[in-house]
Amino acid sequence: MRIVFIGAGEIGVSTLQALLRSSEHRLTGVITQPDKPVGRTQQIEPPPIKRALAGTKMSILQPVRIKGREAIAEVRALRPEAIVVMAYGQILPRDLLEIPPVACLNLHASLLAKGNAPRIPQDNALATYAPKLTRDDGKIDWSEPAEIIERKIRAFNPWPGAFITTSTNGTRNLKIFSATVVDFGGKPGEILRRKNELLIAAGKGALSLGEVQLEGKRRMSATEFSRGHASILRAAH
Repeated sequence: MRIVFIGAGEIGVSTLQALLRSSEHRLTGVITQPDKPVGRTQQIEPPPIKRALAGTKMSILQPVRIKGREAIAEVRALRPEAIVVMAYGQILPRDLLEIPPVACLNLHASLLAKGNAPRIPQDNALATYAPKLTRDDGKIDWSEPAEIIERKIRAFNPWPGAFITTSTNGTRNLKIFSATVVDFGGKPGEILRRKNELLIAAGKGALSLGEVQLEGKRRMSATEFSRGHASILRAAH
């Protein structure tokens, strides 16, 4: 089949590569998000999907809005028999979903690949709409229980990324990649220290930070970070 892949996030790269390797089907085009400014320097960077296609002759489309008439016309011109979507970040319009004669498949990372999960019908009366995540959703609210914050740190990696804000020498974000819940107390947001650990108190319990990255700096362990950034930590919130 002629297949078009639609995606942007890092999690979709392996699916893209599998389609490129396929001997049964032909990938005729890729739709991804536009290049965007990234980091403190706001340098323009391509999305992971586009980076994965570097050096290839694959047709890449980067519409600002996939719902636009021009974007839909460009997808139709690729004549896909099937469309595969993963981690794109925009809602696909019906006009686009109806282009492929076979199917438009939206993939998710899930343990349901294993085939042994319980099958429970959804109660549509309890269904809710999950809005698109924004950058601000990643800012940690230390009044929440440590257990909830730790889950969000994992859920928001890689986007939008969990972070706290520092205000020493200008506002800078400290991104938190991992943390462990510990039985420790303090005022929510209070910076605590225990031996070689960097702890931050939450509404209930505390978190021992794992890996962190200060905006504009390299990724490192929280212990290493705390040794050289004591003043920043005092201003974190």
